[in-house]
Amino acid sequence: MDFQDSFYYQTMSDNEVVIAFMAHSETRPMPSDFQEYWSGMWTPLTQRCLTVAKHLFVMQKAFELFKANKTRHECGSDSSKWSDIFVRKEEEKILRSLCRHVKLEEDNFLDYGLNQHQNRCRKYYAQECRFSRT
Repeated sequence: MDFQDSFYYQTMSDNEVVIAFMAHSETRPMPSDFQEYWSGMWTPLTQRCLTVAKHLFVMQKAFELFKANKTRHECGSDSSKWSDIFVRKEEEKILRSLCRHVKLEEDNFLDYGLNQHQNRCRKYYAQECRFSRT
């Protein structure tokens, strides 16, 4: 599932996030000390949210760069094939650079991120070429 394109991701309000947090916090044991409770629940949760935010940022910026690069090519011409537009080594360099920018471990990210990025770009490329030929 591509989180950027999911209906749920696009329509979830701040209130729904708070309600989800409330539901999550109700599953946690309640120690006598609030600081212990808060740090035991909030610190790991914020770290996971930060990691997700970094992943989303890297994926979105890489996709924006791909779209900008794609506009330099014509979909209908014989010289503009998918392999000409999506150069895996170049896209990997872009992803690595973005990972360094947000302090995200590159190799772990690329294990899934490069293929996910390629699939999203291929889908966009296919749609754009179809529309430009009609």
